[in-house]
Amino acid sequence: MSCTQTLSDINVNCGSNRGGIREVMAQNRSAITGITLTDGVVTAFTMATGAPQAAKFMFKPQSSVLNSTWNIDEAAGSKGVSSELQMRFSKMETAKRTSIVAMANAEMYVVVKDVNGKYWLLGYDDPVTLTAGGGTSGTTFTDTNEYTVTLGDQSEALPYEVSASAVETFFNETVTP
Repeated sequence: MSCTQTLSDINVNCGSNRGGIREVMAQNRSAITGITLTDGVVTAFTMATGAPQAAKFMFKPQSSVLNSTWNIDEAAGSKGVSSELQMRFSKMETAKRTSIVAMANAEMYVVVKDVNGKYWLLGYDDPVTLTAGGGTSGTTFTDTNEYTVTLGDQSEALPYEVSASAVETFFNETVTP
């Protein structure tokens, strides 16, 4: 027995394409009661009554990365995607520490804005959780003083793109590309 899928072309991208992440937004899973997926794009979030505004995480350019990896076991017939979002926050201080402690105890949806202005959802199938992290003071004056955080997501597919209007609902703020 074969598994037949409708395959589609992938053309070369001749436009600008840069790596990196601009910002990350996180929301408690309990704050979102529904997600609308249209043609593979998240087009709407339904927010719970009284849901708080999502948290926004900002960091230095070229310091954070989102990696998604297919995990396939042909013998078991299982497929899934592990996504890791690694963020670096320069300068250890109480406000950042408090936010990281909250992330360590949260189950979240996370929206990542890449440098190309695209938004990506983590947590569609299962909660995003903090999987690793720490802080370092550095040793010399030129070393970094920072916190590092890794958020993990286990899903059935690669992260879904999120429309700008859905991001506005998620974050409760007008967004710019």
